[in-house]
Amino acid sequence: MPNLVSNLIRNAIYSDEPRNILITSYNKIFEYYLSKFTHHNYFVIADNPVEYKELLCPQLQVLPPNHNLWPIHLNFDLIICNDIVSQVDFCNNLSKILHIPLVIVHHCIKPPFVKKEDVQILSANNRNATRISTAKLINTSWYTNFNIIPYGLPITKYTHADNKLLIIDKPDNDSRNIIGLIKRNSKIPVTILPSNISHKDFEKELSNHSIFFHFYGDDDTYYPMLLAMSYGKTVICKETTINSMIISDTKNGYLINSLDQLTNIVNKTLIDNSSLLYTIGKNAQSTIQTQFNIYNFSGSWNSLISQEAHKTFRI
Repeated sequence: MPNLVSNLIRNAIYSDEPRNILITSYNKIFEYYLSKFTHHNYFVIADNPVEYKELLCPQLQVLPPNHNLWPIHLNFDLIICNDIVSQVDFCNNLSKILHIPLVIVHHCIKPPFVKKEDVQILSANNRNATRISTAKLINTSWYTNFNIIPYGLPITKYTHADNKLLIIDKPDNDSRNIIGLIKRNSKIPVTILPSNISHKDFEKELSNHSIFFHFYGDDDTYYPMLLAMSYGKTVICKETTINSMIISDTKNGYLINSLDQLTNIVNKTLIDNSSLLYTIGKNAQSTIQTQFNIYNFSGSWNSLISQEAHKTFRI
């Protein structure tokens, strides 16, 4: 196991990039784009290595949760912890053991479930960690001032797709009842994807559909919606706080508050209207290009990683 002295020597000798970075698993999409578009080596700590093999990214390797099973020749420069509560304490302790900096990334926005006092306690327990939020709304909701690095996605060339509706399943009875109603009322074909669909398979399905219904709210990741927009798909989603900050109704997607609205949009507004689907899809891609630019994302992370890795000198 590396000690403080060996890490100081490593930093002095290998001051240039790339760095070796431990990262906890989140939703695979975030880890994939971070590893693909920044020039570092990532080692994701994952219970199920098979889930990451299909990403086919040479900069992303998988390690088991038990650090005693890690190759002894590996030396790490930084830990990136995604904000799953069970991972934070583990990463905090690992940071102390390895004598390397810790970055905690906050993804989801859960104001009803995360109180201001809880955030303060979490901050107090991880005083030495650098905190990053993926959206300004996180700081507003949590009364924090973490540095913000928005998600980044590349633009996929727009291609015409069949007029079909794509939905990712939400594994609870109420949601499945709603999805069932959508499928029965829609005049265009509806494809229901499992909630655990792989990144590769989701991209394949996006290529074959023109409309994506984002069924999730502020307490879930909105990465699938952004990915659909990067493909130039017409996104329909609930009118929630975060969705309303991304979607401008009828311009780059649609915001709805009822199933009747969804039915009207699908069966009347968009059906057999390829020119409107094209216009909205191109506007969606423009939103990704300006608000979630992959090069701004990679540049910000490269700068942060270089800055954090040198903190070893100040331990």
